[in-house]
Amino acid sequence: MSSAHLRYANQLEVIRSEEKDRYMISLLSQQLDELYTKLFGLTNFHIYQSYLHRLSELLYYLATTLS
Repeated sequence: MSSAHLRYANQLEVIRSEEKDRYMISLLSQQLDELYTKLFGLTNFHIYQSYLHRLSELLYYLATTLS
């Protein structure tokens, strides 16, 4: 097992990383919203919108963690 040299991130890098995560999650959430409305229409969209947002968070963190 190789030991990679890791360095600590400063505050600005942590903030930029968090902002990038929020931005990417919002993009993914918008795309899931559009996909849902195209497939099922707007009739029940307001009921499932919060679930779609949580699903986008889960998908994003799974993709970034597993890569």
